[in-house]
Amino acid sequence: MVSAQLLNSVNRPHSLPPWAGCLVLVLSTIIVSCFGYRVVHAYEKWAWIPNLAVFIVFIVQMAKSGNFTGGGFTGGEATAAGVLSFGGATYGFATGWTTYSADYTVFVRKDYPKKVIFFGIVLGLFTPLVFCQVLGAAVYSGTFKDSMWAEHYADHQAGGLMFAVLSVNSLGGFGQFCSVVLAMSTVANNIPNMYTIALCTQAFWSPLVKVPRVVWTLVGNFLTLVICIPAYYHFEEVMDNFMNMIGYYLAIYEAISLSEHFIYRRGFKGYDITAWNDFSRLPIGIAGTIGICFGVFGALMGMDQVWFTGPIGEKINEGGEYGGADIGFELAMSFAFVAYNVARPFELKYFGR
Repeated sequence: MVSAQLLNSVNRPHSLPPWAGCLVLVLSTIIVSCFGYRVVHAYEKWAWIPNLAVFIVFIVQMAKSGNFTGGGFTGGEATAAGVLSFGGATYGFATGWTTYSADYTVFVRKDYPKKVIFFGIVLGLFTPLVFCQVLGAAVYSGTFKDSMWAEHYADHQAGGLMFAVLSVNSLGGFGQFCSVVLAMSTVANNIPNMYTIALCTQAFWSPLVKVPRVVWTLVGNFLTLVICIPAYYHFEEVMDNFMNMIGYYLAIYEAISLSEHFIYRRGFKGYDITAWNDFSRLPIGIAGTIGICFGVFGALMGMDQVWFTGPIGEKINEGGEYGGADIGFELAMSFAFVAYNVARPFELKYFGR
């Protein structure tokens, strides 16, 4: 949606309609995804280079504008509530790699040092996430000093603001070119999701393996298109809600997965990889289902969304100007962890797997 905002800002008044921008991005994702695993890896290996070049241009233009302002760093209940909610949204994006990391590490040598892999992934996630968060906050601060930036942000949100920095009263045509490059960078972020959705669908129910993976990739991209076009017009509200909901799910997933890995499997040696497709030897999933149910309950208790506020989330900063605070992912993880570890020993005792 941010990329569609950028594309819609380029070449006005003959700009690309929002629906067409979404379609271009989805079709580009389909094209790369359908070429297979090695092409996906090759694309991801080199796609960061033009993006980095545009970010350097972006930082230079931001610095030259003189619009950055540190603002006031006030404390209090409202700030604490905002930090909790924003932290949940950030967590929801950052931790998403856990669910499909195994799909993109098969080229890593079996004897490669685990610490190198671990810290390499941490650095690879931490550096761009912090970089983009800090840069985004710095640029947004400019809307308080520059009325033109504020106008573009009000009309087209994040995409409009990036376009204003790069092109309006600054780099002109070259800035518009940089905006297009930056918009198309979303494709590199979408490809792993759209390639993995086929693998996840086939793993969900074994008869679905009979359907070629390319079909599930096409279905996933089609659903993305159906969601992102109407969501484009309610961008800020949709993004805030969506990122927090991802955080709820991933918190539950990680509480269960980490419990199983460290407590019951006691590391990688505890897995029988020959049983990967033998349902008679795999865990039944009773404990996992119980953990999920309690995790959802925890998320409902702690969430603070426009469509629902849980009783615990509502109590935080109660009566303050901000309202509540979203601690849904913290409670989701806690509830899922406790419930799973209460149920799992009984599952092992009575079913043996």
